[in-house]
Amino acid sequence: MREIQEGQVVSMTIRWIAHGPHPVVMIYEGYKVNGICYNTKRRDDTRTVQNSGVMFVASTMHVASAKDKNPIIADMSFYGVIQGIWEVSYNTFGVTLFRCDWVDTKNGVRVDDLGFTLVDLNRIGHYSDSFILASQARQVFYVKDPSDDRWSVVVKPQEKYFVDNFNNDELGDTSLHCPAILECPADMTREDEEIPYIRVDCEGTWDTFNSNLEDLLVVFNSPLGSS
Repeated sequence: MREIQEGQVVSMTIRWIAHGPHPVVMIYEGYKVNGICYNTKRRDDTRTVQNSGVMFVASTMHVASAKDKNPIIADMSFYGVIQGIWEVSYNTFGVTLFRCDWVDTKNGVRVDDLGFTLVDLNRIGHYSDSFILASQARQVFYVKDPSDDRWSVVVKPQEKYFVDNFNNDELGDTSLHCPAILECPADMTREDEEIPYIRVDCEGTWDTFNSNLEDLLVVFNSPLGSS
């Protein structure tokens, strides 16, 4: 109320967020954002290609070293697999979230002598922080380590500048061949924005949205989610 009395304008987006999300959430098996198609792990299991691996970079609080116990804020990469794709509605706009199984960063991530990052996809952690925005996901692939099949090598594809030539595609509307793929809204594809999430430690929570959405929302399957 103090901000309104001082003449500051509260945007309609903030107003709708203050009202809370719709009690019903849409579920999809596939989603397209920044020119990349993501699938849930369940859908990947029925296909020959892999599109469920994601990486998320967040600011976390670290201890500098064993000798220096002073905490510092630094970026840290988290590796996961998409288990669910949810679209939360705020009446006038929607927000798409990826619900992921995240690898435990303490015991499930290591770097070998050649500089490759390896993850143990069976060591799951960060259970209270399973959600990220779809627009903030980065695609990665997991390749089994031939020397130890418990570990998977993280392969990061080269990032490309995405230009939507949708109307100039000689093949026409190719999205019609993928009815389970939902396009990301234009206002959710801004790649030049800084990631606003901060974790106070590896087991912390993102404090800009409630990651325990599953306890608050009634879920039903969308027809688009069927393959």
